Amino acid sequence: MNNLHQGLIKFIFFLYFMIYLSSSFQQDYTPTIIPLEKISRSLPTNSNQTYLQSFYFLNVTFNDDLEKPLRMYIDLYEPFIIQFCCSNNFETNYCYPSISCTSNSCTKCPEIKRKITYWNPSFKNLNELKKQDINDKSLITQITIDRNIPNRNIRQMRIGNVEKNYPTTSISSLNYYNIEIGYLNGLTENDKNLPFKLFDHVDGILGMGYGVFNVSFKSIVEKVDPINKLFAIDFNDNKESQLFVNGGNLYIGKDTIDNELIKNRDDLENIIYWSERQYRMNNYIWSYLLNNPTDQYIYTYEHRFTIYDLSFICKKNQSYQDINLFSNYTNNWQVSINNRIDGISLPNVYYDAIMNWLISYSKSKQINNLPFNQWDKEMIDSLPAITFSLQEDSNNLFTIPLSILFDKDVGLKIYKRKESMFIIESGVVTSDPSIEFGLDIWTKLFIPIFDYSKNRIGILRRKNQYSYNSNFCTLISNENTCIGAQSFYEPKNECLDPKCNAYFFQYVNPVTKTCDLTISFYFAIFVLVVVCAILEIAVFEFYLKMSHKLQEASRTTTPRIPTATTTTAN
Repeated sequence: MNNLHQGLIKFIFFLYFMIYLSSSFQQDYTPTIIPLEKISRSLPTNSNQTYLQSFYFLNVTFNDDLEKPLRMYIDLYEPFIIQFCCSNNFETNYCYPSISCTSNSCTKCPEIKRKITYWNPSFKNLNELKKQDINDKSLITQITIDRNIPNRNIRQMRIGNVEKNYPTTSISSLNYYNIEIGYLNGLTENDKNLPFKLFDHVDGILGMGYGVFNVSFKSIVEKVDPINKLFAIDFNDNKESQLFVNGGNLYIGKDTIDNELIKNRDDLENIIYWSERQYRMNNYIWSYLLNNPTDQYIYTYEHRFTIYDLSFICKKNQSYQDINLFSNYTNNWQVSINNRIDGISLPNVYYDAIMNWLISYSKSKQINNLPFNQWDKEMIDSLPAITFSLQEDSNNLFTIPLSILFDKDVGLKIYKRKESMFIIESGVVTSDPSIEFGLDIWTKLFIPIFDYSKNRIGILRRKNQYSYNSNFCTLISNENTCIGAQSFYEPKNECLDPKCNAYFFQYVNPVTKTCDLTISFYFAIFVLVVVCAILEIAVFEFYLKMSHKLQEASRTTTPRIPTATTTTAN
């Protein structure tokens, strides 16, 4: 009985102790939420209009409180901290002295110049969008980042209430990758004035991409959450007309994300869906990057995740028969999170597939040549939706209505990537370039969760509802138009001609779409017959000559049988 009593007392003390620890933890817990601001840039379009492109930034302080906080544009591709040179005359709080920006005496940083590309396209109608020229320089803005410049001696960086201290040794004793400052040294290739408009009131770029260096955003995340290394960005789709508006929040740390974002928001689902690990980021890659700083590959630091079965939602005969855009190539592809664009950019094969269906649908509605600025709500809501999953053979689908990508000034924000994917016959040999999801996806549909510890991406769904048309594919399929030996390729809604060129002397008949013999085949037969006839005559002539020679030889040859002689007796 005494043992039972003592055990009960110990159990009660244990419960009190656990409650105390729990309360102590809750008292010590401080959420790390950093507010974002948003700038809307007016950029020129091909139709002589302007449209607003969103730039999100936060305030960063370097070294000490005497320096004014810098407005740093956040970039999910860029791994470096980039600051502007004073010689560029930006309207900024602080910039690096121009004398250092023009110096070439740096021996600690690699001699590398890189380009950052921003999209600013616009198209009048669907037909023009389908024919977009990926080599048209007016559709993009390129700025050059110079690493061949002396770096700043960064001792401290502060973002919000998070402060990170770095080694205080002199710059001459540090390796270049412990400093990590690049500079915007110049102008675009096509419009030398555009960078100044693009970055007015902004001091630089804070790279949130993967980095192997110490002075980076990653070090801030590790300071707050050294184990899980999580952060999330809630981009706010603020439409206010002011220059600076609320742009959402940056959440750092697992506890902050769980308690302040997931459990405290009614407009979000309460579960994070995780993608597969990004295997291209591993210890071997990090080692290679550190030992090969001048290799261009080290600048592919974007956050990627794998999606499966990108498909159009298609309802036929009262049942869903989705159109898999990856069909015949692969079942998965890499997606990059890109806050430099508003919409979606796709490799040429998948771009053509989406546009072929959209053109077929718009022709059925007679709106393919209708200017985008004349589209009404009914037309926009009649656009289809695409879906994908994060795991193979998963029924948990993520839906992207194409209506969220529509803007009357710039049209449907679906872009073709300039880089081409490598294909051998029907087999894909690379997953580059990636599909890019821009800000429209992350402001209206999902919140991205970034996991530095496991190199993966999580998606948190918003509860927003957008219209889309699941019956768009009805009566616009071109399958019934295939004739002869053609086969129907559903992802592109087109009939594919037979591969007659795989056989000798055959071509595709443009009328019957079958493999017919070419004229060269008949010419080859004629030549073969002529050659055979010539050979026959030659053989016959050879036979006659040889037989004649044999006859002549038989007449002139002495007989080999001895002749009999007669002897007379004496």
